[in-house]
Amino acid sequence: MQVVPIEPRTIGDHMKSRRLQLHLFRADLPKLFGVDIASIRNWEHNTYPTAQRHRSRVIDWLGYDPAVYWRHSCPGLPDVMALTSA
Repeated sequence: MQVVPIEPRTIGDHMKSRRLQLHLFRADLPKLFGVDIASIRNWEHNTYPTAQRHRSRVIDWLGYDPAVYWRHSCPGLPDVMALTSA
């Protein structure tokens, strides 16, 4: 069973949540972002941050910018998205 964070905090959390909503497998994503499956896994597990060069594709695929989403949904808390950027 896949576990999705109730309130996604990182870009990887948002990606995993969106992928599961669309009933996609992790193996479906590398072609979309021009990376290998290990990168997708690392992003979703928050092992490594999403590289800046992939951010625009990820935001387009999500349909929103998780950094903006986080600031609006959790005002006053640290900017977690800044901690996950590279």
